[in-house]
Amino acid sequence: AGFHVGVNVAAEHLQHPDFVAQVREQLLLPLQQLSLSVTLELTERSLIKDGAEVARKLEQLRGCGMKVAIDDFGTGHCSLSYLQTFTIDYLKIDRGFINAIESLEGRTPVLDAIIQLSHELELEVLGEGVETALQFSYLQRRGVVFIQGYYYARPMDNTALVAWLTDRGEQPIERELALQTRQEPDV
Repeated sequence: AGFHVGVNVAAEHLQHPDFVAQVREQLLLPLQQLSLSVTLELTERSLIKDGAEVARKLEQLRGCGMKVAIDDFGTGHCSLSYLQTFTIDYLKIDRGFINAIESLEGRTPVLDAIIQLSHELELEVLGEGVETALQFSYLQRRGVVFIQGYYYARPMDNTALVAWLTDRGEQPIERELALQTRQEPDV
């Protein structure tokens, strides 16, 4: 219960006439008994056309309890127009902006602007590609609650995930941080 599952959705899928029915039948129905939080992650690799129709579809699915995120924010097509057209719950900041934390001598104006924009729009923010304690700390200090990346865990299959969760408990990152604060100086 409470586990989050993100599903990448391309523009072609969103624009398909049977998109809502397929998501309900093939995703929501099989998962509804598991008390999962399901997020549709809109990829920016291709342009989403007919924004009003796609917005209507997304609202139908949000009405079923799904969340909507823009994946790899800032690297694809029409990111800012999506924020005005669609009701979004999350912005997933692309790892390229996260990497700037360690490579621009402490200056990350684009990353900071994306985080500030997210807060102004009352969106949850997720940092993708977080690999180091410095990156995690930087994001955490700026109100980024969710992270994804090697700092948290490497990609793994279902069996490995169950073992990992069993070993680390429900809040693995908090446990890791507690261990690190005993071993590393502040960053």
